[in-house]
Amino acid sequence: MVLLNWSGIVPTHGLWESFQRLITLETLQWEFVNDGDILDISLGRRECVANFDKLHMLRDISLYDYNEKTISGFSSKHCNLRHLELYRCDSLHSCPSVGDLVALEELSFKNCRELKELPNLQQLTRLRKLNIEGCQSIVAVPGLGNLVALEEFEASNCYRLVALPDMHKLINLQTLDLSSTSALKGVPGLCELIALQMLKIEHEALQGGFNLHKLNKLVTLHVMSWSGPPTFTDAVSLEHLHIWFSEKIKMMPNLLNLARLQSVHIVECSFKDVSCLGNLISLRSISISFCDKLETLPYMHKLTRLEELNVEYCENIAVWAWVSISKSLDTLWVDQPTTGTGMGLRTLSLWNVGCRELPDLSLFPELKKLEIKHCMRLDRLISTMPMIALEWLDLDSCPELQEVPDLSQCRLLRYCWIWDCGKISWTTDEITKLEAMCPGLK
Repeated sequence: MVLLNWSGIVPTHGLWESFQRLITLETLQWEFVNDGDILDISLGRRECVANFDKLHMLRDISLYDYNEKTISGFSSKHCNLRHLELYRCDSLHSCPSVGDLVALEELSFKNCRELKELPNLQQLTRLRKLNIEGCQSIVAVPGLGNLVALEEFEASNCYRLVALPDMHKLINLQTLDLSSTSALKGVPGLCELIALQMLKIEHEALQGGFNLHKLNKLVTLHVMSWSGPPTFTDAVSLEHLHIWFSEKIKMMPNLLNLARLQSVHIVECSFKDVSCLGNLISLRSISISFCDKLETLPYMHKLTRLEELNVEYCENIAVWAWVSISKSLDTLWVDQPTTGTGMGLRTLSLWNVGCRELPDLSLFPELKKLEIKHCMRLDRLISTMPMIALEWLDLDSCPELQEVPDLSQCRLLRYCWIWDCGKISWTTDEITKLEAMCPGLK
């Protein structure tokens, strides 16, 4: 038998005994149910521990919601086993024999919240992927430093993880996720992970003089709970920077060293000033969410490559000036009458932003999607030139908005939604003309 896929089967001793006879089984996928939901609990319950002692042909095992404290029967005889996934096995406390599965290439204990101890993994030198995400009781990962083939290590939401072994041998590691591991104070060997491309980490764990400039393949960095001087501005290869949950820093520092940066994502930070973003001329995307202390957006006239700007739930932003007061929008427009300022902005999305007006939308001749929602103070949208590239217009819950751009030449418009903007009024004739001009308009 090549594949056995069971869903909602309640394990019994008789079932396990029959299961042991499937000695040619190669792939097992089993989603368990809580037997207390089905059996009369007055009959009592006997443990039905999974035993794989005789199933040496297995190559792939996936167990979901397995509800025993341990698993038995694994050994070095399982020389064909390549993939072992234990998902959301909340009763699982240990599985020591897993450390003998020397042929394993992928191992996952994702969301096994009560798993208290990992086996020593030092023999799993073929392992490419290790996932302990959501293992909230794990405090250490024994043998991790010897997993020389490892390419991905996911350990997010391991709240009690306090230490990692020296990882300098993991020269094939490409993805390292240590987000929401607040007890972790350092990552020994981090600066030697020369293949690393994506890193998610708590700022506290970055302390200690790491030289991230040696990680010349690192393109994506997520920093959580930034609370002190930046320790990542020497990561000159970065293209994507995500900053999460920074409560103590009021102003973003100079990021000019990050000359390759293409996207910045800021979530739940106490920044009042993000003006440094206006100097990152390679930026293509800016996203800022739930930053309730932020008072203004940066001047963006230098960001000629910017394609997407998303700002959500930053209600204290009162002013957004695309250029500084030393520059005139009129001058910029006159200098380049056919292309505006050369801005490539294609998506502009604002949710719950406090400003009363936006820059002249004529600055963005390539704008395809305009989404404005819950901007309670916004009273006008102006475009001194036709928005001929516009395909998507969504205006929702902007009660003070009374002026919108002329859509009479928006022939590419495919979606138009205006809701709860009580001061905007269109005649039936205007709507009929727009529908006639834009076939398929929704």
